[in-house]
Amino acid sequence: MNDMFREDRPAEGTPKLRTSRRLPRTLAARHEPFPLTEVQKAYWIGRSGTFDLGHIGCHVYLEVKLAAHDSERLQAAWQMLIEHHDMLRAIVREDGRQQILIDVPRYRSSTET
Repeated sequence: MNDMFREDRPAEGTPKLRTSRRLPRTLAARHEPFPLTEVQKAYWIGRSGTFDLGHIGCHVYLEVKLAAHDSERLQAAWQMLIEHHDMLRAIVREDGRQQILIDVPRYRSSTET
């Protein structure tokens, strides 16, 4: 293996990887709160009024125009993704940590009344 890729011997001038973050190590512990990444923390702080030009949240707007689709199947597909991928059920707590929720309300599209 090339020495450049060894964690214990970083290339000259390369910053060492931070290993102080503690993530849940077992499946059973995955619903316990855990720290935000540095980027997540920056977004979280930016949403607060702590700084000038604050109160701005990061978001993505997506609109898809479909010629024809089965609304129930599309919602079922989204629901399957939400159930399968833990981070689609994650929240940021008031204490600045994130947590994967065990249960969330069923997904409903915005076109549903």
